[in-house]
This record gives sequence, structure tokens and C-alpha cells, in this order.
Amino acid sequence: MASIKVLLSTNKTYSDGSHPIIFQIIDNRKVFKKVIYKCLPKYWDASQSKLKSSAPNSLNINKLITSKLSFYEKALLLAKEENRIIDKEIFNEKTSLSLVEVLEKEIVKMDGVKKFSTVIKYGILKDQVKRFKDIPVDNINKAWMENFALHLKLENGNIGSTINKKLVNLKGVIKKYSKNRIDQDANSFKVTVNEKIKQKLTRLELDKIINLKLPTGDILETVRDFFILQVYLRGVRVGDLLQATEDNFKDSRFIYSSLKTGTHYDMSLILPAIVIVEKYAVQQNLRLFPFWKWQPNEKKSDDDNEKARTKHKEACTSLINKYLKMLAEMADINKNLSTHIARHSFAVLADESTGGNIAIIQQLLGHSKRSTTEGYIKNLKMTDTLDQAADNIFKDIL
Repeated sequence: MASIKVLLSTNKTYSDGSHPIIFQIIDNRKVFKKVIYKCLPKYWDASQSKLKSSAPNSLNINKLITSKLSFYEKALLLAKEENRIIDKEIFNEKTSLSLVEVLEKEIVKMDGVKKFSTVIKYGILKDQVKRFKDIPVDNINKAWMENFALHLKLENGNIGSTINKKLVNLKGVIKKYSKNRIDQDANSFKVTVNEKIKQKLTRLELDKIINLKLPTGDILETVRDFFILQVYLRGVRVGDLLQATEDNFKDSRFIYSSLKTGTHYDMSLILPAIVIVEKYAVQQNLRLFPFWKWQPNEKKSDDDNEKARTKHKEACTSLINKYLKMLAEMADINKNLSTHIARHSFAVLADESTGGNIAIIQQLLGHSKRSTTEGYIKNLKMTDTLDQAADNIFKDIL
């Protein structure tokens, strides 16, 4: 009778010192093996045939092991009942996995290559699919896509653009694991989206924020300075400024590498920016601004530290956005002020000052594609275009 085991195969060692985790099936003295992941010896619990809880990402990997073991055991039982010969095709699970199962596989893979933002996206998708209706990937059609999109709208409050992004991620996973090509109608399905106009501040509104009388040392003052410095630093992304230290500001220049793209920047500082930098440099915080408190934990793995860092960045951003909304109200600005509006505002100012030179604006914003910058500026100018059109309509009446 065929038997199946989960083993850490020490016959092979990877460059990082880990060994492959394998499923081994023995039937009539024939041995079939399937590698599913890898693990360092210190993290492998041989008595339980799983990773120790101290291992990085142990929860997801052990879920994967349990899921696969259940699948192979069922496949062996079915083969016995149908009197089929067991061979390496027993490991062919492409047509049997559900959408939740393939998302779990992708979560493990993305975690292994440190794509933590993708891990988070797939994790959210997996939970939403479980709450909706989990089905085999081969059975997904346009009707399922339409109903899932409606579920995301009604149950999660997702807007059209967010729903379409989630559908794109799902389609990519389905194409990867489905035996058949994804149904053409399902593949082309997307919800109708009315383009949302990006918000920005005018020069007058920026001046209102700058000139607010705020208590010295109050968090509102710090948030205001953070936002304005974002604008002065060419719309620098919030994560980059949160983690910037005094060492990034030398000789009236701001030198850093983008955490999102890895692009290196070296820009001059205008006088108002220098004033803000000097104001906070003397406070000797961990970073230039006092929001960032997180530091790596030597007892945790690199993966766990990176996840913790990402969560801390999100928490800091939420805190700043909370107080930016208060500042907007104090300045009598009827806009949903957030850190990203600093980037939008700089883009519009750059467009005005360069005479719409897309090549220069693209470099200033750090976009890799010209089309991205063109779409960005077009969207940001839409409000002004619509306002002017309305004024022209009523100019003879008012």
C-alpha cells in the first residue's frame, strides 16, 4: 500500500544552508518526490513533520504543508479505488486546487522573495474570497467575477478602481494555476469606473497651511512642517521622508534612495526647506521627524522585521493624515488633505513653472514612463478645466 511522508531532505543543501521540504510517496518500492519549500535545519520539527513556530512565516508554510498533504492523501485514495497505477502525475494538482488554495501558495512564494506588499494584497484577497465563495480555479467564469465584484462593492465598500485592481491580481493567479485558459469573458470583465480627479492644493491654499498660527512644539505644527517639506522636496513619498535622518540632509542638499523604486536622488534645498530641516535636526530624534519609532528586533528574522517596518510606516502615515485633516479645517480648505496631496500639489506647481515640460516633470516626480506623468498632470488639471468651462457657460449671466 502506498505511503506518504513529509521530510526535510538533507541530501540537497541550498546556498543559504537550507534543505528542501519534500513530499515522498512510496508505492511498490517506487519512490516519488515533490519539493514544496525549503527550511533551515534549526527550524524543522521532524517529529511533527512541520516547521517550528519560531521559523519565519511558519504559519503560512505549515498551512501549505497541511493542505498539500490532504490533497495527496485524497489523490492516493482515489487512485486505489480506481485501481490506477501511481506515478509522478499524482503530484499534478493543477486542476484540483481552489482559488483560496492557490492564493495560499502564492502568499508563501511572495513571502519567500520578500514581496511583502503582495503578501498583504493576496492575504486580503484570500479572506474576501473565503467570505464570498471559494471554487476551483478551472470553474471561474464571468458570472463568478461579476458576483465577486458586487460582493466587494456591497460588503467591503470598495470603489470601482479598487475592485478592478483586485480582479487583475486574481486573473493573474488563475492564469498561472488553471489547466484551461481563463474564460475570455471572465478575463476581459471589469467594472465601469468614473475616473476620480486627484486633489491638490493651490498656491493660495499652501500659503494658508504655511501661515497657520500653531502652538510651538505641538503635533499639529510638526505635521504641518512635514507636509510642507514634502512639497519642497519635490513631492517626496511619505515613507521616504518618515525614515529620513539628519544625515540625508548635507550641504543644503537632500540625498536619498527611494524605498519604493530604489532610485537615487540628490536635490538642492530651497531656503524654507533648510529652515524646517534645521528646526528638527537639533532635536536629535531617531529620524529627522519624531514620528518614526520602529527599530529592527535582533531576535526576529529579516522577514518579520520587514513586515513590522511596513506596518509601522502605515501607522505613521495614518496618524499624519488624521492631523492633516484638522489642519485643512483650520485653514478653511474643503479638501480631504493627506500626505499624497503634497505630491499632487508639487506636480501642478512643476507643470506651471516649467511651462508643461513633461520630460522635466517626469524626472522631478521619478516616474519611469512618460505616459504616467502625462496622465498624472492631465488628471490634476481636470478640476481647473471643468471650473473654467462652467465659468464660460455662465459668463453672460453672472
